[in-house]
Amino acid sequence: MRTLKSSILSVIISLGLATLSQAKLIEIQFTGLDFKYDGIDVFDAGNKAGGNGDTAESDPLTTMTFLTDSTLEGVLTTNIHADFILKGVTNIPAAGGLVMATGASGFGFDLLVKTGTSAWGLGLDVDGFQVFYSGNQLSIAATELASNLRIQDLPFGLEISPTDEIKIIISSANLSEVTEAGGFLTGFKASGTGNIRGHSVPEPVLAGLGLLTFVGMVLSNRNRS
Repeated sequence: MRTLKSSILSVIISLGLATLSQAKLIEIQFTGLDFKYDGIDVFDAGNKAGGNGDTAESDPLTTMTFLTDSTLEGVLTTNIHADFILKGVTNIPAAGGLVMATGASGFGFDLLVKTGTSAWGLGLDVDGFQVFYSGNQLSIAATELASNLRIQDLPFGLEISPTDEIKIIISSANLSEVTEAGGFLTGFKASGTGNIRGHSVPEPVLAGLGLLTFVGMVLSNRNRS
């Protein structure tokens, strides 16, 4: 009987620990992103300067959609901006190809969800990223540690865990004013969409429920002894 109790307790402890580690996938989708390339850096169409949480230095977006585990949390259509610069993007083949950029000093990628200055919803430093150009389409992807998340104040009560990875994807099938020299791109303008993914901080309420279940089973077993 004691062995059975020990087995039950072990299972409950395992379940409790699993509950503690559960986190939801947070996804932020945005449309209406306009950006540029000058042969060296890719940056939002609002202003090459940025990283200050200032909407005046940012590109206004059309929509910003928030989901957790594919469940819609809400959609913003006003006071939403993207403020970013990805530095050191050189030698993109004009005929198409992949460029691995290690990045350079700069502020990375910010989403703004308020008005004026200090309008951050999310501020992320980006060290390295991949740029793929197909000849008429462009995609940019980066995976960063959430420790590079220098600030966040997301709507709908969402909070990205500081111990997980954050993934950024930007894509555009609408490029204009494309220029090239020596077989490499020297500039373009683009409009497209973006997607940011991270995981939420595990909810303490779930951990509490696991603990209550554990205590309840222990008390029940004692009463039966």
